[in-house]
Amino acid sequence: AGGVVVRLAGLYLLERGAHNAYLGMETVKGRADGLINQVHYADAASAVVAALQRAQAGDTLVAADDAPLTREQICTVARLVSPFDARPMPAFEGGEAARGGAGTGKVIDCSYTREAVGWAPRYRTFADFIERLAP
Repeated sequence: AGGVVVRLAGLYLLERGAHNAYLGMETVKGRADGLINQVHYADAASAVVAALQRAQAGDTLVAADDAPLTREQICTVARLVSPFDARPMPAFEGGEAARGGAGTGKVIDCSYTREAVGWAPRYRTFADFIERLAP
């Protein structure tokens, strides 16, 4: 009673995340156009700190970046930088994904979190993160 919950979208770093998993597979179970909501580890941490400092008791907050990418977009973007540039693009077999179901996914709305605790991600999207690393 009186606590605060911060739910996090899929976490990523350069070395960890959906891109690393997908680009390590020949075939990905799930649709290429399936949406994946993500948030960088540092942005997730800053959301938790903001919640500790400014959230109201009983709040349930959600931390995600500005726009989900499809499974295919995640792989395409990750392949712009090393070590993923040498990895082949996986095939997407469609159907029900191992996690996340068979549909195209959902878009997380974290506008309440942003307003309630004054939080915004440093990396607007996974693509923004990768573009900052690209040569």
